Amino acid sequence: DNVHIPENFPQISVGGILVNKNYSAKDRVYFYVTSSGKYPLIRVDYFINDKFLGSSNNAPFNYSFVPELLVDISTINTLKAVGYDNVYNKQEAVVNFGVDFN
Repeated sequence: DNVHIPENFPQISVGGILVNKNYSAKDRVYFYVTSSGKYPLIRVDYFINDKFLGSSNNAPFNYSFVPELLVDISTINTLKAVGYDNVYNKQEAVVNFGVDFN
C-alpha cells in the first residue's frame, strides 16, 4: 500500500480562531480549516474539549459555534479538527482558545 503512508497524509491547519484571545460566551465564533496534500479533503470533524461538535463535508471547511451553548465549555478550551482526504488518510490540527463568561 503506497497510498496510506505518512507522506501522503493531508496537512491541515485551523484559521480564524485567535490563540490567547478570550471570546465572549455569547458571541458566535467562526473558524475554518485549510489543507494541502496529495489528495483533497472530503470531510473535517470538529471537537471541542474532545466532545464532537460537528462536521463539514465540502470545501471551504468553515464552521461556527456559540460557546455558551456547548456542554463542558470552560475558560480554556481546545478545538481539534480532524481532516480526511479522499483516500481516507487523516490528520488533525489543534488550537486553544479562551472563553469569557462575564
